[in-house]
Amino acid sequence: MSRNEKIDLFYRRVVGYKPLVLNYFILPILIAIVSTTTLRAQDITDKQISISFENISVDAALNRLYKEYSIKLAYSASDLQGYQIKHYSAENKAVKDVLSDILANTGCSFKYIGNQVVIFKDRNVPDKESNDDNKHDSRKPKKEKHKENDLLQVPLKVSDTVFVHDTITFVRTDTIVRTDTLIKTETIRVVDTVIVYKRPNIKKRMEDVRRAFMGIDYTHNEKFSLRLSYSQYLTIINIGNNDIDHDYFEESLGALDRHSLRNYTVDLDGGYTYKNFDFNIGVSLNSLRHHFSFSDIIKDPPTFTIDTIDTYYNINSITHDTTYFHITDTVMIPGSEFKYNTFSNNNLLYLGLNFGVSYTFFRTERFNIFIKCRGDLNYLINAKGSFITENSNDKIKDLNIDEFNRVKFTLSGSIGVKYAISEDFDIVPEIYYNRYLGTITKEPLPTARLDCMGLRIGLYYYF
Repeated sequence: MSRNEKIDLFYRRVVGYKPLVLNYFILPILIAIVSTTTLRAQDITDKQISISFENISVDAALNRLYKEYSIKLAYSASDLQGYQIKHYSAENKAVKDVLSDILANTGCSFKYIGNQVVIFKDRNVPDKESNDDNKHDSRKPKKEKHKENDLLQVPLKVSDTVFVHDTITFVRTDTIVRTDTLIKTETIRVVDTVIVYKRPNIKKRMEDVRRAFMGIDYTHNEKFSLRLSYSQYLTIINIGNNDIDHDYFEESLGALDRHSLRNYTVDLDGGYTYKNFDFNIGVSLNSLRHHFSFSDIIKDPPTFTIDTIDTYYNINSITHDTTYFHITDTVMIPGSEFKYNTFSNNNLLYLGLNFGVSYTFFRTERFNIFIKCRGDLNYLINAKGSFITENSNDKIKDLNIDEFNRVKFTLSGSIGVKYAISEDFDIVPEIYYNRYLGTITKEPLPTARLDCMGLRIGLYYYF
């Protein structure tokens, strides 16, 4: 009887029906599936790995096997609680041997179900808590020269019946064990650290809000700039009279009836910024309009004249000498006093060279405050003036360029603000104090020193 006939007879007697042609292939298919599963599990256990542990729990050691070699493990964490590995090292060792070494003295065994290793508590081994007398089994290493680890090896006694029963049991509880690992996935709560990670973003949003009010951080450190500015005097603080000859004029000389000074300056400078310091040099065109009226008094001293009123003589009777006598009279002629009113108008144009340095002592993203020191050397290129003394017979005297000092030098100190209107442009207003050194004219007029306050506003371009 052939093999197919025997199978047909078996189904007729046991099942009671004649199988279809497909039923002949069921048994070979089942055998192939079981063989494939067995071979797959065998491939996992025969895999060679290298690993070492130092002062680590058994639970942490199993987690490293999963992370480093993707060995899927299913177990109850409570079964392995309290067990430690002092030292263990394996080089090119099979997975099953490594697992046996790790689970030694824990009272646990393992089985392969599909592509997963199931670890369970051996019923023949008492729990760790009930075995207080043998606590040193998993704590104290056994000194053996032929072993590379300090774990004690305990043989596992599992009968075939228990093996099959345990296999069925843990196949059923496999899902439960996996839910334990799902409980471990509560470590997803680490995502809460995303809140901490977002703190820089919160700070960035605060910076955006602050910059919306304060402006963008325009720092022009180590940059060159081109500057155009305009300035003029606001008021005259002081006028000196050091060059006037007080021996000739009376003490009342120097009282100005009226004085005005108008100064307009246009500057074109180049500058360089380095950290808090700023240096500039450039040329300027300066227009000076100078007008004053000045009063002075000249006095002539009084004079005396002697007149002879009478003359007589006396003759000595003894010596016959004659003595003459003259009677005189002294007359005082009072001195004269003359008041002069002097008027002068001058229109002057200077071409100058200026140089300065400033220091920024307060800085924000858009707003800087600085102090500045500047010097100007000006050369007279055009002059037109007039001079007249009232109550005199003199006519109006026209002053030409030779009657003025050709060179004028001034010093100034200022405080100002730089405000960034864009990434490349700053607007810079400043208030300055200016002092003239020397005289405007060559005559002894009250122009030896002029102290003035002025306003300068500039536009800076950085490149």
